[in-house]
Amino acid sequence: MNKRRKASEAAESESRKLPKNLLSVLPSHSACPEDISFKQTGANIWDHYTSVTQFKNGYYYAMMKDYPFSSILIKETCCSSERILQLRSAPHHNLLHLQHIYTKEKSIFMMYKMSVAFLRDILSFRPHWGLADTAAVCHGILCALKYIHRPLDISHSSISLDTIRLHWTGTIKITNIGDCLLQSDQRYTKDIKAFESIVGRLIEGHEADNAELRDFLQALHNRQAASALLQHQFLRKSNGEQQLQHSVETWLSSRIPYPRLS
Repeated sequence: MNKRRKASEAAESESRKLPKNLLSVLPSHSACPEDISFKQTGANIWDHYTSVTQFKNGYYYAMMKDYPFSSILIKETCCSSERILQLRSAPHHNLLHLQHIYTKEKSIFMMYKMSVAFLRDILSFRPHWGLADTAAVCHGILCALKYIHRPLDISHSSISLDTIRLHWTGTIKITNIGDCLLQSDQRYTKDIKAFESIVGRLIEGHEADNAELRDFLQALHNRQAASALLQHQFLRKSNGEQQLQHSVETWLSSRIPYPRLS
């Protein structure tokens, strides 16, 4: 019995061994799980989301119908099937994240993560704004532009106070990356010119006589590239995103209604 048991165990152990010459299976470079989840073709987005508020220019504030009932910003537009192929995931810390797109015939629904406020909102209420705040905003915008210009090889072409948003953490988020990918313009100088106008708004009545700031403005006027502007000494005045978080919290507190005491 012992011999039979040993022979049976030896055969079972041998069967468990993997053959030495297995064919290697390499992942396909063209198959990306992120691409599969990024584009949803032929689906009705309103089967999954409920529109709460419709804004101008085809924007919707919506919420998921099922758990976790998260809110999202949806942009609806129309374009040809050839241009839809230009849409791709473009994750960057300073871009409002384009999570998914739904396509149905010529309609496209681009789904973005939510943020807190437009830069225009913050500038309308900034009681304690200084050069460090300006430098922090400039750094966030330039980081996004550097990524848009290279490696995406496109321009934004509509940089303004209304296309720059802030997260509650103080992070700068440039919007409309989906539209930028669809247009695929390469007007980099136009972006730097628009950025120069934004800096002009940032420094209105706030220490515009600083030497490093003047030199930075001159570099903007000379239309230096975003990658070169990021190396400028003026940006070192920024204390990072924490510098802007206080401004966001201050603006939010001004929006909260307080009960009247009678």
